[in-house]
Amino acid sequence: MSSYTTYQCSVCDNNVNFYPQTNYIHCTKCKSVLYKNDDNKLESKLIAALKKSSSPIQIGTSGIYNGESFVVIGRCKLTFENETISFFTIFYANNKIGILAVNTGVYSIGHFEALTQEQVNIVNGVVHAKQTNLNFNEIPCVCTNTQTTKEIEVEGNFYFSNTFTEIKYYSFTYQTKSKLIFFKGNEIATNVLLENAISFSELQLQNLRKIEETIIPCTICKNPIKIYDEDNAVVVNCKKCDSNFYYLSHQLKQNGKNQTKSTKIHFELGEVLAFYNHDYTITGICEKEDFTIYKSKWREYCLYHPTEGYLFLNEFDGHWIVVNKLFSNADTTEDFEIIEFDNKQYELYNKYSYKTIYIEGNFPYKLHYNKQLTCLEYIAPPVMVIKEKHGNNINWFAAKHVSQKELQKQSKKNLPYKVGIGAIEDKGQVQAKTIFLVALFCLLFTVVVQFVTNTNKTNKNIVNENYNFPDSVNTVLYSINNVELNNNSSNLNVEVTAAVSNAWFELNIEAINNATGERFYAEQGLEFYSGYDDGEYWKEGTNTEDVTISKIPKGIYTINLIALQEASNQKVRDFNVSITYDTPIFRNFFIVFVGILLIALLAYARSYYINVRRWENSPYYELKYPSTSNE
Repeated sequence: MSSYTTYQCSVCDNNVNFYPQTNYIHCTKCKSVLYKNDDNKLESKLIAALKKSSSPIQIGTSGIYNGESFVVIGRCKLTFENETISFFTIFYANNKIGILAVNTGVYSIGHFEALTQEQVNIVNGVVHAKQTNLNFNEIPCVCTNTQTTKEIEVEGNFYFSNTFTEIKYYSFTYQTKSKLIFFKGNEIATNVLLENAISFSELQLQNLRKIEETIIPCTICKNPIKIYDEDNAVVVNCKKCDSNFYYLSHQLKQNGKNQTKSTKIHFELGEVLAFYNHDYTITGICEKEDFTIYKSKWREYCLYHPTEGYLFLNEFDGHWIVVNKLFSNADTTEDFEIIEFDNKQYELYNKYSYKTIYIEGNFPYKLHYNKQLTCLEYIAPPVMVIKEKHGNNINWFAAKHVSQKELQKQSKKNLPYKVGIGAIEDKGQVQAKTIFLVALFCLLFTVVVQFVTNTNKTNKNIVNENYNFPDSVNTVLYSINNVELNNNSSNLNVEVTAAVSNAWFELNIEAINNATGERFYAEQGLEFYSGYDDGEYWKEGTNTEDVTISKIPKGIYTINLIALQEASNQKVRDFNVSITYDTPIFRNFFIVFVGILLIALLAYARSYYINVRRWENSPYYELKYPSTSNE
């Protein structure tokens, strides 16, 4: 690492060490926050030094990004009305600085962009005019989040292009998994940070802080309250006196009490649930109610892991989903009936506002008690994408269906019975396009197999003879000796023709293996009747039919033909038998072909039925299934 430059604190004369490309530092001795101005002189600023932290990342934590090693040298923690975001200053081995941002377990890493004067003018013009769109580096960007800090805490070294007592924060989409973050301080110049999403494991972080919970007394009843995540707790509840608080500046600010008591809670605070190979602690429980005429209620369990951040386990009518916050956005600020996310289309399933009617424990976001927040749920089972709009701010979440059977294994209580089909319940629904493509593939495969199989058939005619019935005889036997069949397993197709008229005729065919005595047998009858009925000529039956004997092993065979005819005046004088060996058989092909079509139709019918039931709980049901809903 490059050497730092040592200065003396302007407040207490303690030595402070500035890393290159940083201009703010906090003095560990007097806790002052110092700003290095353009004259390299230190000025004391009215900014708070970080008091407590529950982040595993600390000064001295090291990691790797894009093959370059770095170390954490500082942090600027910004607390807003609805959330907290920490911006860690990281110092690379090549003497450059970057920013590692952490927002309730959502990680991103980036660097400050060097702006031309034209870009500075564009950025400031957008910020001052409160526009939501701009082009940056010729890439269209959409503003999804604007906030102003309620509190700023710092430690170590960090960089900001101007002085500030509060910071205005603007988040813009920038390509698929990137963001542009604009910071505006007291002056016109604006910092621009380009962030890219990254997972905790990708950073390969070392020298992490051991996390400890915080206990503070309730300001109403003095009951000890556990704060699971000091950095991100926004709402806190005291279970003893049922008071709710905002948690700001490490202090409790009362915000009313629970107005109701939930009776449908199935997990408890402090319980541990496993998701995605990590153990999460339940730090908060709440019940929410929408503002529709149905006043639907659902339960939300806030799950916390020190490095992986937050998940939210939601239950409605016995159906469970696990929700996580997304770094990137699925679309612009507009509301669409269909959106595309991760190269997959999602349909609008629900749109509503809600209020929180009961809480326990801690939450990392502000709970709402009015219609300020609007939710839009888009589904492509078993995944849901959720868009939350609060004023000009937009947050995106992804949800996956959770098997009740698997979740029950982790529960101490009996989970509620399921009602109907869940919005994203994995219930065997298959898209019609998928059914069509799979069926088409199977049909084509069947055709190819049939074609290849038939190409190898010899289709050899071994018998084609006329046989007579002696006078006054109704049964006759003819034998064909020493018929050689060469294939390991094949067939004989026997076609029989007889001039039957208003009578019946039957031919029994028997193939006997001369060496083993094994017999293979088939029979085929002919009937033909005709006449006049009320002056109209009619007929039914046929003079020609064929039958196939399958799976005959190779060998030398004797073939017996036993012919029988009806004892009537309409005698058959002769009949023709044509025997062909190793012929193409289409019967199995047609059975398989029809079977594939039936299975595809059944799969489509089942999927359609499941989807209809799934959408019965959606306000868009009649739009999606107008014929069904009108029945």
